[in-house]
Amino acid sequence: MRQNQNIFTIFEEARRLYLQEGFDEAREQMAVYRQSVDYESFPKQDKRPQKSVHSSVIIVSFNADLALMQCLESVFKQTDTGFEVILIDNGGNEAVRQQLADFPMLWVSPPINLLPSEGRNVGAHFAWGDRLIFLDDDATMDSEYVSNAREAMENHDFLAIRGRILPSVNPPKARPPLHYDLGVYPLPAVLITEGNMVIQKQAFVSVGGFDPLLFGHEGVELTSRCLQKFPNKGIYYWPKLLIYHDFVSAEKLEAKKARQTLAKKYIKKVSPLAGFLSEEYLIWYSLRPEGSAVEPVSSKNGKGATDGVSIIIRAGEDIRSVKKFLGSFVRYNTHKPVEILMPAAQPQEALSVIKPFIPRVLIRLLPPEIMSAQAPMSKIAKTARYGKILFLDESAVFESDVLPKLLECLFSAQVGFIGSKSDGANSDQHKILSPSSHGLLNSLFFLCNKALMVVPSVENLPANIAVYDLLEHFISVKKDITTPVGNIVDDCRSLTINDNLEYIKLINNAIKTGRPPVKEKIIAGMATIPSRLNTLPQVLERLKPQFDRIYVYLNGHEEVPECVQQDNISYAWSKNHGDLAAAGKFFFLPEAKNGYYFSLDDDFLYPDDYSYKMVTTLKKYNDRVPVCVHGSIFGEPLEWYFERIAVFGSRTGLEQDRFVTLAGTGTLAFHCNSINLNFSDFSPTPMCDLQVSIKARKNDLPIVALAREKNWLQLIEEDASKNAGLDYWNRMLIDDKGRTETAKKFNWGFDYYKQIILKLMNQIYPKIDRKELDEHLFDTDFIVSAESYKVPNNWNPEVSFLFYTRKYQYLLRSLKILNFVKQYSKYPDLQKLFPSKKEVLIPVETKDVAILKEKTSKLLQEIRNLEKENENKMSNNILLSLESL
Repeated sequence: MRQNQNIFTIFEEARRLYLQEGFDEAREQMAVYRQSVDYESFPKQDKRPQKSVHSSVIIVSFNADLALMQCLESVFKQTDTGFEVILIDNGGNEAVRQQLADFPMLWVSPPINLLPSEGRNVGAHFAWGDRLIFLDDDATMDSEYVSNAREAMENHDFLAIRGRILPSVNPPKARPPLHYDLGVYPLPAVLITEGNMVIQKQAFVSVGGFDPLLFGHEGVELTSRCLQKFPNKGIYYWPKLLIYHDFVSAEKLEAKKARQTLAKKYIKKVSPLAGFLSEEYLIWYSLRPEGSAVEPVSSKNGKGATDGVSIIIRAGEDIRSVKKFLGSFVRYNTHKPVEILMPAAQPQEALSVIKPFIPRVLIRLLPPEIMSAQAPMSKIAKTARYGKILFLDESAVFESDVLPKLLECLFSAQVGFIGSKSDGANSDQHKILSPSSHGLLNSLFFLCNKALMVVPSVENLPANIAVYDLLEHFISVKKDITTPVGNIVDDCRSLTINDNLEYIKLINNAIKTGRPPVKEKIIAGMATIPSRLNTLPQVLERLKPQFDRIYVYLNGHEEVPECVQQDNISYAWSKNHGDLAAAGKFFFLPEAKNGYYFSLDDDFLYPDDYSYKMVTTLKKYNDRVPVCVHGSIFGEPLEWYFERIAVFGSRTGLEQDRFVTLAGTGTLAFHCNSINLNFSDFSPTPMCDLQVSIKARKNDLPIVALAREKNWLQLIEEDASKNAGLDYWNRMLIDDKGRTETAKKFNWGFDYYKQIILKLMNQIYPKIDRKELDEHLFDTDFIVSAESYKVPNNWNPEVSFLFYTRKYQYLLRSLKILNFVKQYSKYPDLQKLFPSKKEVLIPVETKDVAILKEKTSKLLQEIRNLEKENENKMSNNILLSLESL
């Protein structure tokens, strides 16, 4: 035991060096510890009732007490009893020692706290089972856990599986991270839930177990070593491995984050591929469609292995040219299951190449020594999980759904090998050639049965090889490693709505309130004035759970309100930056780089699902367009800023999305990479709604008013200044401060928007049908009308009562100004001539569009007559003034 005491000093020294980021020295010390430690000398009590077990449940515990008791009770209530239990007691459980002594298990008490990683290694040392089940000490098992683990590992050739984690109470004590619950279907995985996993003992021991230095991300690092040593074995998320476990409490969260940050630094230095794996799969999990499944590979009954295809791309160190192949593959391929194997000499660079395609196809990155041009083909073939292997040139791309035709040809050839000639042979013929293996690998593709590749003689290929020329389906492209990702967008675009994985995940999510589960940052900007101070806390309280951060611009406040001094709320003050009026809500745009920005008003009571629904709609359009609640369609030709063909107000219900030309920025959301809006766009004079809409117009982007129920948004209270005609909108209605002049510079008509909207829809969903348009609440009226060369009613001024109402009101306004000029020979003060909006938006006495057209025509003639009378009285100035209105 004295020798072990010295060894434990070395263990603690190794951990001290690790915590100080002396990683190389720490690894050296830990290597000494691992070579010398004697687990058998540890104090232990062995009450295991049987040696013949299929699995060993290993629990490492520290300071758990009652939680540990609940954990053990759930373990001993399993329906399958063919397992043993091993408890590694790292200390702190003195209060329950008597109860622990009564359990029929192996109870090991290391002399010091060895932490979870080494504790699990100790448990593996004493395990009798062929499979190791690692369980956290504060978790409880579902009663079928061991049975489901046994079934999965016996029916599939899995190296390891990790399970599903649900909170112990509902609602959960703390918001669980994304990777806890990946749904009800199996998926390829990283062992990121170390306290809920199963692994073959022989494999665990052969790779050296957990790294004892790590306390955080140790499962990721273990996964990396497992995949490198056993590249043809599956590691999966298996949802039937169900435990109940709560995420770390708020007071412990910072310590957990610090451990994980340090672990990432360590892994990046000693195992870059491990860090890459973690990031790769987290992206997969965040982007995959809800309810999607990936068929488990290498099933022991041979079903998956026979039907599947492993595509091996033998690229050089620079794999950027593979982007075009991946884009074409996810666009056309329908055959499943399939995997793609690529070299990863530079893991971070490889990750940047495959990121857009991870949700669509299983991509495995292997060490370059396995995938190099010098590596024997048989060695490469052994890494494949499926029964058919397709060696592919890195410069090839798909032009159609190729794999079914290739497999049919392979079956009919009955020789096990087919390849593609590159000299354009007749595609209807099979030819018997005798090429060298090198020649085949330099051709466009080479398909074979795995069974014939893994025998030693495979390096000397048989002479009778069937060659099937598929140049009509493949094209060879020049290697252009400088092509940016943006140039291949069309190759990986969604074909139908169900291919939009992020959107489908959101609409299928069970909880549709609060912050939506997307990887991008979501922030909001709001400008507020002192008269709204009483209701501002209520507005913010509803919004807080929906955003990562809310920014509030205080216009005219003497003091900083208490309600903006909260955890996820920041503010800026007009005392420091000046009164920015409504533009203050865009003051914080730089904070939303590569994320979502919401512009909010302070007089709306936003619903609990506001952020979720808006982001879901943004995802529906691939984050390409701004989305709003309040939106309208300009009249065309536009003579007055307030002329509208249609207005979809903030409290109006919409059964489907509507394309609009003008957004209400109190209900606006957009992805910052789509519209590229800057705060400088709102100077020198803030005209927020118009300036945002012009920015979208310049970028050839329509604006979408999203579908919603009536009164989804509610005014928190009526504004007395608005009723009195003194609010900002009323003042703008009387004198628009140049908005008309600015808006008239642009074409807002249907013919223009028809082109950009049809182009957008074709880019996003080239194969979408009418049923999907209706089901997912697109603006079907617009799309169908545009494709039929018709104008939808919402865009047709000739049938719009609102359009002719506003035109009539504009002409009455113009007539009043002209009469003032006629009488006083000068231009009027508009605020005095129109003291409130009632003098501008004069009610019309008819609901008949035809009658209103006639009234408008007569009024226009009256104005023209009056203009002639005033021709010698400032008429030129008046006309200029009218044009600016």
